[in-house]
Amino acid sequence: MYLKYLPKSTHFSHACMNISSMLAALDHNHNVTRPQAIFKSGENEGEPRYKILWSRVHKKFTAKEVKCEKDHSYLFKMLTDIKIAVDQGNIDEAYEAAMVSIAAPTDKPDRNCIIEKTKKLSRFHH
Repeated sequence: MYLKYLPKSTHFSHACMNISSMLAALDHNHNVTRPQAIFKSGENEGEPRYKILWSRVHKKFTAKEVKCEKDHSYLFKMLTDIKIAVDQGNIDEAYEAAMVSIAAPTDKPDRNCIIEKTKKLSRFHH
């Protein structure tokens, strides 16, 4: 869940990590009570949906509930409130400092250059 907002392969500032933790918590709390999805058509119409998984540890199949799609409508309200606060100048300086760019710290090299470097580092390259 946490990786949805910030991938592990990219370095982020402490402020970005804090904000990402808050977003992950908001997303989880808002969607934790989602109902189980049901088949809308076909042979199993109206029945609850399950995903069948194989456990290598326990050597058996298990059924996991498939939940309904997440609801992200709370984000629009939150972003609207943030825009209003920014327009009125009510944002604390600490939060402004936390809104740092999460873009790559350097310019992106040529695509072929990146591919060649990756091939040189690969132990499977022939």
